[in-house]
Amino acid sequence: MRNYNPLERPVSNDSHSLTVHFSFSLLQIMDVDEKNQVLTTNIWLQLYWTDFYLQWNMSDYPGVTNVRFPDSQIWRPDILLYNSADERFDASFHTNILVNSSGYCQYLPPGIFKSTCYIDVRWFPFDVQRCDLKFGSWTYGGWSLDLQMIEADITGYIANGEWDLVEVPGRRNERFYDCCKEPYPDVTFTVVMRRRTLYYGLNLLIPCVLISTLALLVFLLPADSGEKISSLDARRQRATLSRNDGDLRIKADFTAGNLNSQNSPRKHKLDDTTTAHNNHRVEVLFYVSVSPHRTQELLLYLLLVLCIAV
Repeated sequence: MRNYNPLERPVSNDSHSLTVHFSFSLLQIMDVDEKNQVLTTNIWLQLYWTDFYLQWNMSDYPGVTNVRFPDSQIWRPDILLYNSADERFDASFHTNILVNSSGYCQYLPPGIFKSTCYIDVRWFPFDVQRCDLKFGSWTYGGWSLDLQMIEADITGYIANGEWDLVEVPGRRNERFYDCCKEPYPDVTFTVVMRRRTLYYGLNLLIPCVLISTLALLVFLLPADSGEKISSLDARRQRATLSRNDGDLRIKADFTAGNLNSQNSPRKHKLDDTTTAHNNHRVEVLFYVSVSPHRTQELLLYLLLVLCIAV
């Protein structure tokens, strides 16, 4: 270690590339921030490479099978999360590097990683999200550092209460930039997760369906029901009941929309689902405004709209 330089790439010939195998262990999905579109995960990185200058003869040092070095004392690859959303950017905790007699190095830094992720809530709460974690060297190109992928480890994954982990596939990519002739490799893992719908079904979907069903039952009441109620009073009573239930239906619809908007990212344009919901709300408002003068055609049209919305 006397002549060791931690800034020098540890290869026998400077024209040779250094192979680094990379993977990670996903321990937990800590948070999915739909509003800010940020995924927070608990991850242990796994980096493996061979340091040509850190080899020794076992016969000269009997019993010494491996040595632990602080990561600042020897060379290590500058692998970072490209799409990091953390204030420090590098959120990993720097640990010791384990080196054996052949120079094989193992570096396993843990960390809480925040990454950018496009959250598509079009099918909320039955949505499936795919969040990429893109890792690569910050300064070395493919001719100097050959980054290779190992499949992600999810054996120690802790289940999340809101999201089901479907899979974590990975792929190795090579990208060419205008500045350089050499490729720049990266390893991208995609966290595929499905939202658990039980909470939203019990607290959002079922109440809205029940309220919509109760609103439709108003139209089953006969106009001449009730003793000593004149025909005019009956019509007024029907109009009042219809208006109240229409207001109830609107409140339920807008409550559901408010709960959805609190967890939805802001968009510069509306998707098809949002447009359909807004059109439905306009139709309900129109019905409530003209309910005292409704006709059979308007009633049938409303029933059709409510059935489609539910």
